[in-house]
Amino acid sequence: VQYFARLIGSALQHFADVAQQGRVMLEYMALQEVHLAVQRMEKMEDIVEVMQRIRDGLEALHIDCNAHGINVLDLAAEPPRLHICNTALAADRWTVVDAPAVVEEVASFARGTGPAYRSDLSESDPYGEQSRLSKGDSLVRSVVDIPFSHGTIAVNSLHRHAFSARDIAFMEKMAEKLSQGFWRRDQLQSLRDQRDDLERRVAERTRELSEKTQLLESLHQISLSVLSLPPNLDKLLDDLAEKVLVLGLFRNLMIALVDWERDEVRVMRSFSRWDSKRGRMLDKIELVPHRLGITYSLDDENITAVTARSGQLQVVEEWDDRLDSRVDTPSDRQGQMAYFIPIMHGGRSVAV
Repeated sequence: VQYFARLIGSALQHFADVAQQGRVMLEYMALQEVHLAVQRMEKMEDIVEVMQRIRDGLEALHIDCNAHGINVLDLAAEPPRLHICNTALAADRWTVVDAPAVVEEVASFARGTGPAYRSDLSESDPYGEQSRLSKGDSLVRSVVDIPFSHGTIAVNSLHRHAFSARDIAFMEKMAEKLSQGFWRRDQLQSLRDQRDDLERRVAERTRELSEKTQLLESLHQISLSVLSLPPNLDKLLDDLAEKVLVLGLFRNLMIALVDWERDEVRVMRSFSRWDSKRGRMLDKIELVPHRLGITYSLDDENITAVTARSGQLQVVEEWDDRLDSRVDTPSDRQGQMAYFIPIMHGGRSVAV
């Protein structure tokens, strides 16, 4: 009898060892599948395959799972929110939840030092989860949240005390794999953001250089035109306006002549290539008649008079109180730059 008892004991131990080895092998294979899916995750939308591999692992190890999900916290948002991908809701997309009680509940689990296991919701349900997670007559009886770097993995069951210590230990290993994937995703997103920022700065710098080149070309045209001052003044003003506007840098162009004998500067030409209603450049240059003839004393604080008086380039970004409110308004000037360029001849300004 003792011999047979020992024989049966040895056989049972052998079967237990085989089962143990089988379980270890299944865990290893399941974790590898989760790891591979996580490594392929580059953005939040790539979570579908990860969710499926987690489900496959739970089923392979015969873990009693009714539904599982991944909860990702975004505490930097205002208000703080939770991104949930859950088989009970939709396993192929994220659902955003900003209910403060739910967000704080998951945040407390994520901050914890280990799994948050509610083994019998019928006996103790401090968060009111049974009514929230159950569907119809299928009552959720137990829930476990496993913390990872960005939130928790949640698994629930229709049975009380559904998860053994070994089941939970396996889920913790899956959470480690998920943390690695989310860290990698964050690094990839950071690299993409840096690349996009660099491309944006390069584009802005290229645009700035292009504008500066056009501005220099405009100034060059002005300097060449000054060489042919009177007796062909009217033709000069019209030609100058056309040359500068055709370059495409300026939307509007005003030319004012300086009269040092009368101590004044008078607007002689005003053109535009901008359609303010449609917000686009026009194909032709149009005259702006209501600006013609506006005159400023050379000691006026108006920026046209300041430019004529000082002989120095003036640059205005958006609104400046030295602008003429009869011509411009703060709302019209939003996002705009204006250049007041003195045209010099014989050591003093002759036009702006």
